[in-house]
Amino acid sequence: KLCLQNTKSGFGTICIPSIDMIRIATLEEDDYFSAWGWDKCDYDYPLTFNMVKHGPWSPKLLLHQCVDSERSCDIERELDVKDSIVLRPFETVVLSVHIACPFEMAYETDVLSTMSSIRIPVTSVGPLSLSHLGVVQHKHSVATARFLEEDALWEYYSQLPGGCLSLTDRSRLVPV
Repeated sequence: KLCLQNTKSGFGTICIPSIDMIRIATLEEDDYFSAWGWDKCDYDYPLTFNMVKHGPWSPKLLLHQCVDSERSCDIERELDVKDSIVLRPFETVVLSVHIACPFEMAYETDVLSTMSSIRIPVTSVGPLSLSHLGVVQHKHSVATARFLEEDALWEYYSQLPGGCLSLTDRSRLVPV
């Protein structure tokens, strides 16, 4: 699940142009695209982790929390990967996304220790009251969240006999 919130009241309204543009990168992909530019990360580049876009595991909007009563908020619904999400200041959305992982990754820790960042392109937009004229785009940016490094990740797991893994302390996890 991804929880996204527009925390900047001064930034105004933001738009995630397409759910399809959300990228999960490995450390190597982060290094490559940081050097050559994230604009090179297009549909032709084979990323290690890809969002499942169709079928029963396609993205779903679980919650869209609005801060005022003037705007109706969405409840759980399926999303098309080309759908955009508009967030006014302090609004929050929770998305359910499923990620296809390489076959050789057997455990959750294999995946989590390989993921480096999640990148979500965002665009500031004009006032929603002008939406009948078309949304005016102003500023483009990328929201980036980093995953824990492998050393820190192992604080939460222990290996059991037979190679199975177990979370060691669930009380320190963030409730969902």
